[in-house]
Amino acid sequence: MRTWGHVGADVRPTRLPDHATASAFAMAVLTGPNVAHKLAWTHAQALQWDGSDRLQAAHGKAAGLRLRLAVKWADICWWQPRPADMPWDCGALLHTPTALAALPSFRPRRPTLMWLDPPDEALLMNVVATLSSQQEHFRYAVRLLVLAQTMPPGLRAMGATEL
Repeated sequence: MRTWGHVGADVRPTRLPDHATASAFAMAVLTGPNVAHKLAWTHAQALQWDGSDRLQAAHGKAAGLRLRLAVKWADICWWQPRPADMPWDCGALLHTPTALAALPSFRPRRPTLMWLDPPDEALLMNVVATLSSQQEHFRYAVRLLVLAQTMPPGLRAMGATEL
């Protein structure tokens, strides 16, 4: 999964507004029957991607603060390439009316991994269409991981990767 997420994620000729990365949006589908296992695995991956595991392993408050400051420094130094080991923003994409209404205006502040366990394919296709249509405004990579029992036919046609 890490390879899928990072392909093209660091391509950043400029991070000025309205200059998207070459691979601003990509999606993959994690298939299998056990939703609880998929959610647990995805959460464990997110803790690695977002740096929580490194923050927890930091020895002392000073080491933790040093890591947090390095992340913030990478965020504000828009003219420099983002180090590959810098944390991503990670989280579940909620399918509440409020969250879905805010999705068209989403602009990532750093590379972002979202996961979604969609209740139906119509909602899923709406989310994918919204993120795809906005990717020209993404200054960082956005990765959508869909948790499903099988590959939704609509996503296969759109080039989603099956994990």
